Amino acid sequence: MGIRLRIVVWLGVMISAVPCRAAETTAGTSALDEARDLFMQGYYRAAVEKYEPMLQDDATRLAATLGLVECFEQQGKYTEALDRLNEVESLGAESADWHTAVGKFRRHIGAYPEAVQAFRTALRIDDGHPAARVGLGDVYEILGDKEHAIEAYAWFDGRLDDRLMQEAETLTLVARGLYRFSVLSRHPNLVRRTNYILHELLQPAYEKFDRTYWPARLASGELLLSKYNLQQAKADFDAARALNSNLADAYVGLGNIALVGWDFDEAEKRVTSALEINPNHVAARQLLIETRMTERRYADAAKEADRALEINPNDLFTLSLAAAARIRSGDSQGAKEFTDRVAAINPRCGLVHFVIAEWLTAARQFPEAERHYRKAIEADPEDARPRSELGLMYMQWGREEQARVALDEAWTLDPFNKQTYNTLELLDSLETFDRYHTAHFTVHYDAEKDAVLAPYFGDYLESIYEEVCGDFGIELEETTIIEVFPDHAQFGVRITGKPWIHTIGASTGRVIAMDAPRKGASGKPFNWERVLRHEFTHTVTLAATRNRIPHWFTEGLAVLQEDAPRSYRWQRMLARRVRADQLFTLTTIDWGFIRPRRRDDREVAYAQSEWMCEYLIEKYGYGILNRMIAAFRDGRNQEQVFTDTVGTSPEKFSEAFKPWATAQVRSWRLRADPVESPLKLKALLFFKPRDAALHGRLARALVAEGEFEAAHAAASRAIELDENNIDAMEVLARFLMARADRAEPGQREEAYAELEPLLERLAAADRNNPTPAEMLGKIALQRDDHDVAVRWFERLKRLRPANPAAYQGLAGIYLQRNEPKKALPALIELWRTDENDASLPLQIAGIFERQPGREADAMLWYRRALAIDPYAIDPHVARAKLAEKTARWDVAIREHRALCHLEPSEAKHFAALARVHANAGHDEKARTAARQAVKLDPDSPAADLLPDSNKTPAPNP
Repeated sequence: MGIRLRIVVWLGVMISAVPCRAAETTAGTSALDEARDLFMQGYYRAAVEKYEPMLQDDATRLAATLGLVECFEQQGKYTEALDRLNEVESLGAESADWHTAVGKFRRHIGAYPEAVQAFRTALRIDDGHPAARVGLGDVYEILGDKEHAIEAYAWFDGRLDDRLMQEAETLTLVARGLYRFSVLSRHPNLVRRTNYILHELLQPAYEKFDRTYWPARLASGELLLSKYNLQQAKADFDAARALNSNLADAYVGLGNIALVGWDFDEAEKRVTSALEINPNHVAARQLLIETRMTERRYADAAKEADRALEINPNDLFTLSLAAAARIRSGDSQGAKEFTDRVAAINPRCGLVHFVIAEWLTAARQFPEAERHYRKAIEADPEDARPRSELGLMYMQWGREEQARVALDEAWTLDPFNKQTYNTLELLDSLETFDRYHTAHFTVHYDAEKDAVLAPYFGDYLESIYEEVCGDFGIELEETTIIEVFPDHAQFGVRITGKPWIHTIGASTGRVIAMDAPRKGASGKPFNWERVLRHEFTHTVTLAATRNRIPHWFTEGLAVLQEDAPRSYRWQRMLARRVRADQLFTLTTIDWGFIRPRRRDDREVAYAQSEWMCEYLIEKYGYGILNRMIAAFRDGRNQEQVFTDTVGTSPEKFSEAFKPWATAQVRSWRLRADPVESPLKLKALLFFKPRDAALHGRLARALVAEGEFEAAHAAASRAIELDENNIDAMEVLARFLMARADRAEPGQREEAYAELEPLLERLAAADRNNPTPAEMLGKIALQRDDHDVAVRWFERLKRLRPANPAAYQGLAGIYLQRNEPKKALPALIELWRTDENDASLPLQIAGIFERQPGREADAMLWYRRALAIDPYAIDPHVARAKLAEKTARWDVAIREHRALCHLEPSEAKHFAALARVHANAGHDEKARTAARQAVKLDPDSPAADLLPDSNKTPAPNP
């Protein structure tokens, strides 16, 4: 989600104004200065204690009250501040500072007409009061009175040479007023003015005139944050916090930066800090609302909005968020209550439509979001944000021409917004991309770097189109767009508007964006066929539900469609969650994707989502998936879908899933018994200190807790009492194996000598235990005792079929023995559980290639290698040769074209392409390729395919 911050107007009261100081004594002035210093350092209680005695002296009472209420403002004591101001009304009647302070606190509690009255009174007393003008303009903006807001701010346009510009406080207020005037009046030099405000007003305020003046740092940070200059904004907020550690606004600014990066824990931490200082800080509560919304906890967001509205019942942003929370919960009628309240305050409020549009965009409800963005733009044509976010939404929708128009308009209004700039740069790049069209897909790619990919992507996608669409009973109405980015930062901007994103592929509906599958783009190799199938499933299920499918369900279906066996790592990961009773429920599983609490939460969420889909199929039949999809498409929420379609509530479904999952874990030959409490076992051992079984169980429980030294001690004690205790033997075996792995090669045999008898006892005591089979197989392999190793690995394969160690050991042995046919089944099993390792299909292809009549199998496996590393030369060469051998000219042509793209300076590739075109009867294409070959190498054999006049290449100009 984008930053939905309006520039927060800090209404500093000008304590130094002449009317407040004229009657002060020297002693009073000194005390006021001391109290003010305490306030600026964030010692609000100490400052209040300093101000309180001065309230008894008429000479200092007004100034002390104004200083006191500044402290109350930072502590959130808004009504108490108004009470204190009312107590000195007679003294403040002719003070612009007093009326400005009254206006400020009336604004805090949402009494906007009364705030206008107070600010206008202040200006009747002192027409040049900067804080009153900033406050008045701000409230007029809230009320939608643009004309009077510009009138209030216009005063700042002529103040740049004013003598008051030598004070940090005045510079900061002028900066705020001048910026809002420039935005609302559509000043033609807004970029220059924004830079001027940042570098010629705010920067001198906190660097030249008063290095302790944190309000200038806050103002700079808020302005930069609104432009997505996050690093510079963070620097300003940190600098403000260094000057005043009790500054709630700075914590909120840092929290907003954290939320942009989806760092929910950090955002909440900042909210907590802000609310500890000021429990009534509305912006902090708004940040908490947005955090809950981003987590899709809409009911909780609505409750937080209600709390914020108790502080200011007329805050437009809070009311807008409250409406959006109800809409995302499916409560349109409830949302209307809040939109009506907004309209009563500001009949032309664009903010409410903007906020609703953003959250509809997050739900991929693009047509409805578009209508609200348009209403926001109509209500406030000077606000660049709705146009910018509309452009980003069009990008997700796959409507890049419309995105360009909206983003250009946004850039004209605000040519300082980094997110808009990033996306326009991306559009410029996308316009240079080539297009590869198939019946149902268009692949956009960088022709210079990734031309080799397009035909492979197109063919693969067409090969799965009917199957995936057929599984969900839908025919897509629009062409699906695949955008392949050579640069990961561009991919991030494409998906989020920001150059960072922690994934390699993403579907926003019609558009699938992904990293190019080259080493270094995303850090790791990946199987692009599997990624494309996963993301295309999202495209299909989003279309089938009109973008109303829950996150866990679309992810579960996408993983299911990958049609790959569950990896051993996933089996063990899920088994750990079953044993610890830490499976997600239907209520919490989306948090695993959005806000992972544990290190592996996100991966568990993917795995469990697929697992729950499997459970649905096994219990209710495959048709349940499409019945649920139809129900979500009709607008029913998850509670209704499960009750009406599955016949149970989400809560009961989650409970029923647990025993099924436990049985599944047992079927994988993994432990499914609950992890025991070490504390409970220690209590039992107090009464039975010589119970070997209890010591063994404690050792296992301590391993699960990560207390490895204590686990080793417990296991050793169990062995002392019973040398055949299975739990203790297994725990000790794992310790000894880890020690052997760390040992130097010369010392490893010594470690094995201690370990081997233990493993043999364990194997004899528990014949179904895979641990000794795995470890004894590895020990035998280290000793090159292949026959023994094969025996143990075969046993491991039987006891734990998903464990890749068995297949790694067997494949390595048979390849070393030069028995490739025997290695083949193990290599294929390894590939099934790790489709991101290109070396495996290459080995398999090579084995098939050496077997007569297995050319088609070899071509298939070379193709699978290219699905991981399409930029590798050798698989293309090998596949081309096999294709020529079997007269598969179409395949041979594709492979040689790929080689020409990958190595465009190699004449041999163009010569080979010319040859296969000639064999296929494509005479003109053969001559075209031959001319390029001869151009690169005049001695190329491809010259034989050219007429005599074309055999000598033209000289290079």
